[in-house]
Amino acid sequence: MKINPYPYPFIAIEGVDGCGKTTLIEELKKCDKAEKIGAVFTREPTDGAIGKKIREILADNGRDENKRVSAVGLQRLFIKDRREHRKTEAVLLESRPVVSDRDFVSTLVYGMAEEVNPQWIVSAHELILGKYFFVPDLVLVLDLSPDEAMKRSEKGGKPADYFEERIKLRRAIHKAYLQFPVILEKFYPEVKMNIRFIDALPAPEKVFKDSLFLINECFQEKLSKIERN
Repeated sequence: MKINPYPYPFIAIEGVDGCGKTTLIEELKKCDKAEKIGAVFTREPTDGAIGKKIREILADNGRDENKRVSAVGLQRLFIKDRREHRKTEAVLLESRPVVSDRDFVSTLVYGMAEEVNPQWIVSAHELILGKYFFVPDLVLVLDLSPDEAMKRSEKGGKPADYFEERIKLRRAIHKAYLQFPVILEKFYPEVKMNIRFIDALPAPEKVFKDSLFLINECFQEKLSKIERN
């Protein structure tokens, strides 16, 4: 595992379902357009063949026996989808910033919540992604209690999927988000990931302001390296 080796910034937005991630990304898109930055916004699962299969599995929520997969099997699909995504991101990052709605961290924390061994998740990334196993320059985690996130999801009329149906699981996911930095440091002590937690309880405007400050900071640091070279 290594930090994004390409010249342009790579940022991932993370958090439990219902944390306000989608709202933040929409505001970032507006800002990007207004400032004419030209960032590319992507998401995981992707809209590719594997990504669509994952979405079908999550939407089905285990009702169809033919679509059921084990927790390990589902995480393997996520990693294979990420391999194809990384190939595209690698090309984009040569000339443009990339902002991803979920990334490697999601697979790690959601897998941990389903009691998948984190060592297996990391090893599977190394095996399947190979040279494309790089992580973002900045990982923004919107931190919101699982109970509050559940209230927001219900208020928005969002249907439950595989990861949203049970509050117990959502609490496990939130706990894993708080734990993953320590776990990654244990596996890769030499890789210093830039992981920042944003309080997602305040109004969306405040969350956007706090997030934009950290994103601008990341952009300035990364782009200054391009200028020096």
